[in-house]
Amino acid sequence: MTYVPSQKKANSSEKPKKLQVISLDTKNYDDLPASDNKEQTRRMWEFLKADPENILKHTKIRNHDLSLQEISLMKFEGYTFREIGEYYSISDKTVSSFYERNLKKLEIKQYFSRHLDEDYLT
Repeated sequence: MTYVPSQKKANSSEKPKKLQVISLDTKNYDDLPASDNKEQTRRMWEFLKADPENILKHTKIRNHDLSLQEISLMKFEGYTFREIGEYYSISDKTVSSFYERNLKKLEIKQYFSRHLDEDYLT
């Protein structure tokens, strides 16, 4: 699976950089933003990337080829709904509401609980 995060600009006078396709199979955990709890961050990244039951991968925005897994990984890396929406030519409000609505679903909450410790989820 691949997704394309946008490149953040250092300042507003810079030209926007071209988007780069990244394969999730080769994305390194070490490239992620720093966290207070590196182990929890690593475990969440690995869970989102692996999606062991393919639930996140198969939960897609209707009429678009953008999955909850792709959005979650991009959000995890710090990309905004606007940046995600721009790349996929989808409204940032559509991306945002899809993401928020699905993370509130009992099925998704239970999925996270099955694969991550209760300590992690609190």
